[in-house]
Amino acid sequence: MSMEIVLRKDLPYVGKLGEVVSVADGFARNYLLPRGLAYPVTPDNLKRLESERKVYLKELEAEKSRLREVAGRLSGRTFRIAAKANEEGNLYGSVDAARIAQAVAAEGFPAEAKSVNIPEPFKAVGTFDVDFQLHAEIEAKIRVEIVAEEAAEDAAPADSAR
Repeated sequence: MSMEIVLRKDLPYVGKLGEVVSVADGFARNYLLPRGLAYPVTPDNLKRLESERKVYLKELEAEKSRLREVAGRLSGRTFRIAAKANEEGNLYGSVDAARIAQAVAAEGFPAEAKSVNIPEPFKAVGTFDVDFQLHAEIEAKIRVEIVAEEAAEDAAPADSAR
């Protein structure tokens, strides 16, 4: 059995805000409706959704505007990450999306690992261009410079006064 509902938010694999979609009864009753993600299709709910949609679109545009401003400040910046490496410049381990996001967040920018678009973790010292996805429509190009950590002095000065 299926039920027709109208979506209150964009849901991957289901539909977009304001769309009337047909979903399984259980999915609608047990997941979408209790979480406020959809309404049953009625004339009153369609009117209510139209007013909610206007508010949502206004908030979404404000968020995009804020993220565009962040992308402008972020684009072209270089983030330095120190990692342990051998003499040839190969890293002991790698620098992945989470580590890059951590370096970006340390500079005060909103950052999550899923925002960093790299094909695979970096395994060598060097400078790399990275796409940083702030929103589906907003991207910033940043540069990541991976440098070798300075070797820490393992030996403490010997105390000869014994």
